[in-house]
Amino acid sequence: MSLRATDLAYRVPGGHQLFTGLDLRVEAGQVVGLTGESGCGKSTLARILAGHLPPTTGTVLTDGYPVNAPGPRPVQLVQQHPEKAVNPRWTMRSVVAEAHDPDPALCERLGIRAEWYGRRPAELSGGELQRFCLLRALGPRTRYLIADEMTAMFDTLTQAELFAVVRDIVTERSIGLLVISHDIPLLDRLCDEIVAMPEQASAVSP
Repeated sequence: MSLRATDLAYRVPGGHQLFTGLDLRVEAGQVVGLTGESGCGKSTLARILAGHLPPTTGTVLTDGYPVNAPGPRPVQLVQQHPEKAVNPRWTMRSVVAEAHDPDPALCERLGIRAEWYGRRPAELSGGELQRFCLLRALGPRTRYLIADEMTAMFDTLTQAELFAVVRDIVTERSIGLLVISHDIPLLDRLCDEIVAMPEQASAVSP
């Protein structure tokens, strides 16, 4: 059981090659860190792995099936900027309900307060909104989670606390976790393995 990318390449339409010949594997229950220079294509890779963007060449399989196969998405992505991932006109109750019925115990573990559900995204801080994005991503059918600079808006203590909760959840549920970050000490603390983007990646921003 794994999220597996084989011989991936991506060329920006009308632009440069971001990466080529990229292989990556995340086993169920494993925490893998991904690092690399700014502009090397980490966020683009995250979108490809989650099935949001097709690669130029190569394949992405989840447990042997194409990542974009019909049905519930087993790979969920939590991005650095949560405001870009939600409908600004919806309440947070609607944002979460679109994906699944929230588990009260999980809400408590993520530090989500009941009074936040009736608010819209603009009425929450970036950190509060990101907790909802994480709650939405941790649905009952999620098998792999991609955290792309997920805690960039948190202070160091809150970042450590939230990732400790996430690490416990993915261990309990045997979810594969890919953590994308520039913070090598963070990756050292969290991850079973750390990989770097290919050296041939260009300096074009994703």
